[in-house]
Amino acid sequence: MGYDLYPGFWYTLDAEMICGDLAGFAAMFGYVSGDPEYSPGCDGEPDGDVDGVDLAGYADGS
Repeated sequence: MGYDLYPGFWYTLDAEMICGDLAGFAAMFGYVSGDPEYSPGCDGEPDGDVDGVDLAGYADGS
């Protein structure tokens, strides 16, 4: 799995990619693991997809 410098993403010192803003999250919404665009940093559960449950967690900061 490669990590590119997609706009809206932050990289931590642990090389963990997290969603930096809502636009970045929205760009990943609906992707599942296996999709080249899938970002595990936006999968807050993590259950292999970026969906409404992840959005709810992102919205409340968890």
